[in-house]
Amino acid sequence: MTEEEALATVTRAASTPPRDRGPRYRLRSVHPTDLHWELDLRSGLAVVGRVGVDDGPAGLGHGTVSRRHFELRWDERRQQHVGRDLGSHNGSRLDGRDMGETAVALRDGSVLQLGDVSVIYEAIPADIEWSEPPTEPEPIPGQAPKLIALRQAIGRAAPDPSPVLLLGETGTGKEYIAREIHRLSHRSGPLVAINCSALSPQIIDSQLFGHVKGAFTGATADQPGLFRAAQGGTLFLDEIGDLPLALQPKLLRALQESEVQPVGSTKLVPVDVRVVAATHANLGKRVDNGAFRRDLYARLALWELRVPPLRSRRGDLLTWLDRLHTAWLDKRPDHPREPLTLSPEAAELVLRHDWPNNLRELDRLVHELASLPDLERPIALERLPGWLHGAVPDSRDGRESTPVSGPATTKPPVPTREEFIAVFERLEGNVRAMAKHFARDRRQIYRWIDSHGLSHRRPKRD
Repeated sequence: MTEEEALATVTRAASTPPRDRGPRYRLRSVHPTDLHWELDLRSGLAVVGRVGVDDGPAGLGHGTVSRRHFELRWDERRQQHVGRDLGSHNGSRLDGRDMGETAVALRDGSVLQLGDVSVIYEAIPADIEWSEPPTEPEPIPGQAPKLIALRQAIGRAAPDPSPVLLLGETGTGKEYIAREIHRLSHRSGPLVAINCSALSPQIIDSQLFGHVKGAFTGATADQPGLFRAAQGGTLFLDEIGDLPLALQPKLLRALQESEVQPVGSTKLVPVDVRVVAATHANLGKRVDNGAFRRDLYARLALWELRVPPLRSRRGDLLTWLDRLHTAWLDKRPDHPREPLTLSPEAAELVLRHDWPNNLRELDRLVHELASLPDLERPIALERLPGWLHGAVPDSRDGRESTPVSGPATTKPPVPTREEFIAVFERLEGNVRAMAKHFARDRRQIYRWIDSHGLSHRRPKRD
């Protein structure tokens, strides 16, 4: 290189802005469960009916579906799909509402009832890597887009020895995921699981890291503790947010140095343990409040996986219903092994429920139904428990799909937490853009950000 070339300023290459692909959308039949139909929606017009058409969607082959039953089109202004019934014989319902001739905008997770067929409208995030094979679906079943993305993330995280932090509401199946991470890690040691909220506050240090004989009153023998019990394998720390603040530095040291110090001992013991932690708490808010160490949070979250709640994967609800029922029957070998088949009306109610306690609440439904004497199949709507009937969201609460036409003064619907977080992440916390998306004042957007615990993730400048 000449001196002249060394002194010359190189012209910076112009960067190409990323193309905003946005999400894709699809319709997927979920009931009757033996009817397998799916429609990948694109911009433009799609007509759903019993018989397929040339260059159009395949037919939804069920006797209660009309030849031309339902129409969907993309509304460019609203950036939503809008659907309407085409005068079908058995009618269409959207999120529990008879549509009649009204055109209605669909939302991610909307439950569409076409005759006796339940169909779920799903948004497919643009960042799902469809070319990457997901992990086996059996341990974590489901075909909802968010569940497929989760399985892909599990497949990437599992072989790595770094800690994994699972975030999600109570009852979303985080222990199932911990087991799958351990299985795919191919570690030779066991999976040891413990709920941090169930550990004794007085001797939690000993329970995790062990103790030597005579370390305290009652310590009559050496105990290895949970870390050494999981040697060569995986330690699953559920509800890590409940770990006492005083013990967090010792856990951080165990993660960083791969060694533990038993209570009453001056020696450090090396350990080979992969840690998977889980919590339903907002750890970011706990860090801000001083209840959780920032450095420990950063160390635990080298892999951070978010487990979606059941209400954001409605298309998998009936799959989980069958799985939990099979597990219930396995514990009762003398019970008749009849499936919990649902009538169309019962299936629609189950699909529309919000399931705030997720799999635990679905397991409760399985137990109540399977325990009923002389339960006829398919299970009728009136045989579902009363708590399920009373908990389905009313279309007036702002969470359901809304008619396209209406008074200009109608206030836009309130987004669900999942919808709000999805838009927050897609728009990178830009309040101005979010206010425009939701047609709300920016002060309202700030209030929603605070109420959903997203303040710590919002950029400093919009």
